[in-house]
Amino acid sequence: IGGLADDVYQYAVGDGADVIRETSGTADRLVFGAGIATSDVTLNETVSGLQVTIAPSAGGGSVLLEATTQGGGETPSVEFIEFAGGTVWDASAIDSHITGNRAPRVTASIPSQVVGTGQPFSYVVPAGTFADPNADQLSYAASSADGSALPSWLSFDAVTRTLSGTAPPGSTVSSVSIAIRATDAGGLYGSTT
Repeated sequence: IGGLADDVYQYAVGDGADVIRETSGTADRLVFGAGIATSDVTLNETVSGLQVTIAPSAGGGSVLLEATTQGGGETPSVEFIEFAGGTVWDASAIDSHITGNRAPRVTASIPSQVVGTGQPFSYVVPAGTFADPNADQLSYAASSADGSALPSWLSFDAVTRTLSGTAPPGSTVSSVSIAIRATDAGGLYGSTT
């Protein structure tokens, strides 16, 4: 588990299977020791985070860069991967080295919506809100941002990506934070509120 600042995680040949839980910092690093080259490392997105696998010829093993939110579409919690030969992968290079199924990415933000008490509400989540790097068909779901069910007055049509309902009457102003999730055929997903 990382600290509050930027951390350096050392991994050497033969270190086995490790998990990194990094929650803060902007320049956290995974540093591979001698004997592990860029060609020995494979990156795959999983629901639990970014799986870094070391080839058997370099001692085997793995490092899971655990996601702070599950799904697979999150930016890795470690911002740099360094190799003993001097090569450094930044976030963009890390992303470009990911193989296999990739999680849907949030490509556009959803603007805040306002509805008056007792008034009908309808909002269609734009088709371009998510993109799947593998061009997989996406399925959609909505929940309260904390993962609980939508408020009873609000429903979501996953086929049309439409939130609709009638806000409860009354004079109390309230705020509802909604999470929209797009899931690919492999079970990886991206989410935005």
